[in-house]
Amino acid sequence: GRKHMLLIAAGGAMIVLAVVIALADIRTPEEYYTGHEETEEITVTVSADCTEALQHPEKAQRALALPEDGYVIAPVEIDLAEGSTAFDAIVEASKQLQITVDHTSSAMGAYVSGIDMLYEFDYGGESGWLYYVNGQRPSVASSAYRLSDGDTVCFAYTTHLSY
Repeated sequence: GRKHMLLIAAGGAMIVLAVVIALADIRTPEEYYTGHEETEEITVTVSADCTEALQHPEKAQRALALPEDGYVIAPVEIDLAEGSTAFDAIVEASKQLQITVDHTSSAMGAYVSGIDMLYEFDYGGESGWLYYVNGQRPSVASSAYRLSDGDTVCFAYTTHLSY
């Protein structure tokens, strides 16, 4: 009787241990401290273009030193985790280049209000940042648009917002 009870208890303990191991979040120290787990990566090209602002200096609401080539972020390839968004891409590119990206959040998602000190309304009431993926303007916030490998993301500053 007693051996039988010990075997049942040991079997139960083994089952509990197996369940705990199966459900445990086991990560390497690097994954734990960086918050990143091994995932598939995608490569995308990202840029931030302010050419239109350069073409309309008369609309400037304040003195700004814009890049002569029209690129706040010249096209650059970056690697992102699969499932990343257009917003993730501009944030990662800005981190690599050590420039600021300011944004506001809403129920619709993130809205990029400024990149490297160029903000919405700096060139009038209809100016601000729009984004395009593969030349098309998505109808969702940049934080809701999931990217695919090889996509090209361009944040473009406009002086005349049109819907």
